[in-house]
Amino acid sequence: MGAARVQANVKRVMISLLLLGLAACGHAGAGPAVDSGIRGKVVLGPQCPVLEPANPCPDRPFQADVQVVDTAGHVVATAHSGTDGRFSLRIAPGSYVLKPLSPTPGTFPFGKDVAVTVRPHQVTRATVTFDTGIR
Repeated sequence: MGAARVQANVKRVMISLLLLGLAACGHAGAGPAVDSGIRGKVVLGPQCPVLEPANPCPDRPFQADVQVVDTAGHVVATAHSGTDGRFSLRIAPGSYVLKPLSPTPGTFPFGKDVAVTVRPHQVTRATVTFDTGIR
């Protein structure tokens, strides 16, 4: 029974060391927090066939996905706008293109790409527009 007790203690020590090692690896891999990003709104318009100063017809908020693509063409994030059209995400500084994803590919509404530059320690504002096709 003495050998069984020693083996049990060795197992406990080994498991403890393994857990400590995993915890240290997880902590060491954490980088600095990103304090820059993109905040925007997705809109759908035009809403009326004829726009008149006396009868405004503003674009309306639109719920859609927007891919964030870097200069190498890689999708680095996807933002999801809410029912109010707003989206927000933290992203490292750099140049990106916001690529709206149509909920009905190949037909209206069509999204228009938006080029953005995210600066260190700042939030870049952008409006992404989907075209309804109304003329």
